[in-house]
Amino acid sequence: MIHDFLSNWRLYFPAEFEVVMQAVESHAQTPQWGEFPINDWAYAKVMTYTTKTADHTTESHMNWVDLQVVSSGIEQIDLYAPDDLIQSRAYSIEDDCIFYQTSGTGRRSSVLLTPGMFGLFFPGDVHKTQMAAKEPQDIIKIVIKIKYEFFTHRK
Repeated sequence: MIHDFLSNWRLYFPAEFEVVMQAVESHAQTPQWGEFPINDWAYAKVMTYTTKTADHTTESHMNWVDLQVVSSGIEQIDLYAPDDLIQSRAYSIEDDCIFYQTSGTGRRSSVLLTPGMFGLFFPGDVHKTQMAAKEPQDIIKIVIKIKYEFFTHRK
């Protein structure tokens, strides 16, 4: 998992990632809800929702990396040690998700996503999104789904 400022993206990604960052900027400036292709290894999901205080979905992925950006509002994302959790749904290839039960015990850390920052979640990074930082609020979020192979099969 990486949590940093969007302006630092070049520290983590090669030059061909520029097209992804252009998509983030475009969707942040004029959001349209839905899924949008970027290229053959990435697509964008643009959404709005109200953050939550109650427990809900905790997940990890196997084949896709999530680049998560909030363009409006603040979102807390909780991170968990997978060995401390029990799977509530086995891996599904359709949505590339494993779901987990969280009990309140075990190792957990939190990060805040605010405009101008990003969170990058790799396969195996167990995370719970849509959490309210203090009080529930409406946010606009862009999730770029990137094929894991982009990171592992580079020359």
